[in-house]
Amino acid sequence: MDGRRARGEATRKRLMESAERVFAEWGFAAARVDEIARQAGINKRMLYLYYGDKEGIYRAVVAQNLQRLLQEVELVATDDWDDPVAQVAETIRRYFYFLVHHDALIRLLQLEMLNGGKGTGMAFEAWTSIGLNRLDGILEKGIKKGVFRPDVELNCLVMTVSTLCLGFVSRRPILESVFSDTEAGDVMENSLQHILKMVFDGMLMVPSSLSKVQS
Repeated sequence: MDGRRARGEATRKRLMESAERVFAEWGFAAARVDEIARQAGINKRMLYLYYGDKEGIYRAVVAQNLQRLLQEVELVATDDWDDPVAQVAETIRRYFYFLVHHDALIRLLQLEMLNGGKGTGMAFEAWTSIGLNRLDGILEKGIKKGVFRPDVELNCLVMTVSTLCLGFVSRRPILESVFSDTEAGDVMENSLQHILKMVFDGMLMVPSSLSKVQS
């Protein structure tokens, strides 16, 4: 990579990092291009050059986060698994902990939900279901094996899981204050196990087989 291209990539990286912080703090409508450029340490004309306008860089920030999530979840969405229960559990685990470790994305999702996607036309449901739609093939495999109930509906499952995961993670400060004295250990891991139990109690032909997925 020549020097000019390297500098360009470095500029894009700073812009994306700055934009993610600003959008996560203010939301799309209130975020200012001037502030994004200031935090990135560049002239705002460079932002317009690379991304066109504020909506362009906003979409780039969202796309980058969702691409990372897809890469994380797709490591599980393969045909190498013999146990569909463990495969679904691992998919949900990776989705859950991706949200745990990406606070800026959580704030973006919350602000987008409050705004109803009006700023960019991005539907909240589409954001939260990214990655979890990979459950389709796993569910079909589990149903054929007689592990999952045949009446499990993918879209409802995806929205249930995404809502539970986002709800628990976004309320982390409240959970940690309420359950700070618990002897059960890590609050987020306990929350995940609770989500898994609720999900699998509604999916499994024999709910007791949930013990397979618990650590």
